[in-house]
Amino acid sequence: MRSWLVMTMLLLSSVAHADEFGGWKFTPPEGATKQEDKSAIKLTTIDDESKTFCQIWLYAARAPRGDDVNKEWRDLVERAFTVRDASKAVNATVNRMPVTGRTMTIANGDNTYPAAFYVLQPQGAVSSVMLLSTSAASLAKCPIRPFLESLALVKPPAAPAAPSAPAARPAESAQPAGAPPIAGTWQNGSSNYINGVSTGSVSSQYVFKPDGTYQFFRENWGGSSNSTWFFTVLETGTWKLAGDQLTLTPKKGTGTEYNTLEKTRRSVKVPLESATYSAKMVYFSGLQEWNLVLTIAKQTARDGSYASNPSYPSSYLFNNRNNVKFKYGPK
Repeated sequence: MRSWLVMTMLLLSSVAHADEFGGWKFTPPEGATKQEDKSAIKLTTIDDESKTFCQIWLYAARAPRGDDVNKEWRDLVERAFTVRDASKAVNATVNRMPVTGRTMTIANGDNTYPAAFYVLQPQGAVSSVMLLSTSAASLAKCPIRPFLESLALVKPPAAPAAPSAPAARPAESAQPAGAPPIAGTWQNGSSNYINGVSTGSVSSQYVFKPDGTYQFFRENWGGSSNSTWFFTVLETGTWKLAGDQLTLTPKKGTGTEYNTLEKTRRSVKVPLESATYSAKMVYFSGLQEWNLVLTIAKQTARDGSYASNPSYPSSYLFNNRNNVKFKYGPK
């Protein structure tokens, strides 16, 4: 059954010329059809031979407001869709315009779609482009680069009116009164894509209990070329906070390898690694969330690679939104 993304094609009109929307002038992909509302225009092409589609959403330009990359991602992606396996942000320049891109998978009912999201920051404006397709392979073939290169801002948005009186700094006004305690559930996740094809993902979760014990769970997935492979680590132990020094002492760890195609599982021995981190709470106003930042001189086998945030080198970042979904746990 065709998805909601393709069914809208039945009432769409053909596009074959340069067009304008939301302050932008652009050249649609050849043979594309369009659907337009106040916030976005959707341009869709269908390859009947391969039975695949490409759909580009161009959002109207707006005036900059501060932490725009995170705001666009949160407002247009995280709040609108169920997102899985989001990659780390990658910065580039297209026709002297800064562009920040991420890839991910969007779930819609029983269907999933590979997607990419681009935040555009031309002089005096902010906008975004969403790209969706049938599969990772067809996503990589979608004509997103020529579309981005065709964009020209012809009507910059009006700048917001200056406040009549001095206002509090946005980050301070957005930050809640007090940081949450370390005791609680903290998660993170990352994935990697090359030319639109997933090369794997990893998601982790700490549960720090008030009684001084903790549970750690990590789930790795093999990516598009090894999609039936999963590996999990479940670790339990004790935690102690002295000042800003968080010490974890593991007591038990279990590794499990799964193959969903063969319906097999096997136990794997994993190391138990005590570690002491410098711990602090950081509030990201753009994402409107607290992060537990754990800094340590050497990467741990438990946590894997450091976070990519250049403001926090040699660190792991965990948020408390608890939106990471695991296939095999934790129990």
